[in-house]
Amino acid sequence: IYGDYLKMVSVSDIQSAISDDKSVLFNTIVLASGDSSILISRLNLTRKQYYSRMFDLINAGLVRRINGKYFVTSFGKVVYKAQELIGMAVQYSSKLTLNRLNF
Repeated sequence: IYGDYLKMVSVSDIQSAISDDKSVLFNTIVLASGDSSILISRLNLTRKQYYSRMFDLINAGLVRRINGKYFVTSFGKVVYKAQELIGMAVQYSSKLTLNRLNF
């Protein structure tokens, strides 16, 4: 999703955009949108790292730039919630029992 038209995005595009070692950028945008200078300095990213990662997030349809600020798209919110759910599953995985008949 970019601009006003829809673009098909693959699951691997999304995973790639949020799985980087500096993917904290996506989480930071979700929690507190702001201007790029604050985000760059807060995350200790070079300008090139920042804009490269931001480009991937935008191309994956997770983030959108409006008036110089970056905001999470509705799709980005869904991906973020899924990421939280996976995190909870990992956290409680030792307590989860998998019934082979249900899978």
